[in-house]
Amino acid sequence: MEMDYKWLSDPTVFNINRVEAHSNHKFSGCFKKLNGSWKMYYAKNLSLAPAEFWKEGFDLNGFDDVTVPLPIQMQGYGSPAYNNFMYPWDGHEAVKSGDVPKMFNPTASYVKEFIPEKEMEGQRVFVSFEGTESGMALWLNGCFIGYSEDSFTTHDFEITKQVKFGKVNRLAVQVYRFTSSSWLEDQDFFRFSGIFRDVTLYSVPKMHVFDIFAKAKLDRDNVNGTLDLELTLDAADAEKATAEISVKSLEEEIMKGEMSLIKGKNEKSFKVGEVAPWSAEYPNLYELCIVLKNEKGEEVETCTQNIGFRRFELENGILKLGKVTDFQCHMLEHQLGAYTDCNHGFGLSVIHPVLYRHIYKNAVSHFAKFAVNVWGVDPNGKTEDDVALEGINALADFIKEMGLPTTFSEMGITDTDLKAIADSTIITGGCCKKLNKEELLDILIECK
Repeated sequence: MEMDYKWLSDPTVFNINRVEAHSNHKFSGCFKKLNGSWKMYYAKNLSLAPAEFWKEGFDLNGFDDVTVPLPIQMQGYGSPAYNNFMYPWDGHEAVKSGDVPKMFNPTASYVKEFIPEKEMEGQRVFVSFEGTESGMALWLNGCFIGYSEDSFTTHDFEITKQVKFGKVNRLAVQVYRFTSSSWLEDQDFFRFSGIFRDVTLYSVPKMHVFDIFAKAKLDRDNVNGTLDLELTLDAADAEKATAEISVKSLEEEIMKGEMSLIKGKNEKSFKVGEVAPWSAEYPNLYELCIVLKNEKGEEVETCTQNIGFRRFELENGILKLGKVTDFQCHMLEHQLGAYTDCNHGFGLSVIHPVLYRHIYKNAVSHFAKFAVNVWGVDPNGKTEDDVALEGINALADFIKEMGLPTTFSEMGITDTDLKAIADSTIITGGCCKKLNKEELLDILIECK
């Protein structure tokens, strides 16, 4: 199979050869991060991108050194854009529904060379992209591997047949800023493109727990727990396995059991005994441990996943969490990138008090209702603006208590980064106050 560029504008095609979605549990495989310095060629549109750059031996003269993960707009290639109810191409190019811009669709052609770990040999090998915006095509050693959209979804591809051990492998990735999926991924947030989350090479044994669906339930006595466990085993058709199941608190093992497995989905329910219930205020967690053994009783793999025991139900029109009858929680976050080891990416809550005061003046009543309904702010004797800001400050305090960053300094964002954002961002209005670059930079510095 070869890459078909018609897929970019075909809403019925959003993944080719991508591994089916699965749980993100920990397992005892071999992992190798491919983050760091990559080669990249930036083109304003696909027609200007280097043809056949994915072939082995392709001359990379003219390619720049860039950092992965990090949106290319944060490295000087094009500009990010903040849009709300408008599509990014509105006013620039007439694009039919489901199609993509032809004149301006920034295309980043990446190349990364690597040598796989020796421990991966004899196992199934995969490469995982945790975030690429908004579509990507993948090649390894000149062979087409697959295509995927869904910007904020992990894309895993199997490369067992194409990877070469003991040799340098060439991974080629082409990332398109706009695909047909851009019509659905249109919310009020900053638009970037490129590889903006981790890239990881990993291997799994030939018998592997592919997916874990653990339903940790709190019994009606609000004391004891039940674990409904669904495991998907990836193995040869004739192979059978056994899984040793345990649930551990920080102090002790509170449950131990076993289940027989065959290829595909397997289900079993376990009585756990007395547990500490989970809630947002008291997030009590337990470690679910699964030890996979083959027919000979040999240990093949160990998997772990944190679980919390809870019970949601609607009773007489009231949503209850266990025996708690009055709980309210709300969180808003717009992602501008991703937290990275190098602190190049960052996340930002758009309801930061300073940003609210300057930008969201047109939405005061909404934030006032938020303050009263969620944070219990007493509105008596206060202006709507005071009520709204009190609620926003309550949220900021909550974020601090959770140990999350609340300022740009804590996120590792420098003044140079802030100026780059202000210079390349367009705030067009909507529920936001319209700002020029100088006004926006002043606000961002105040948030630092």
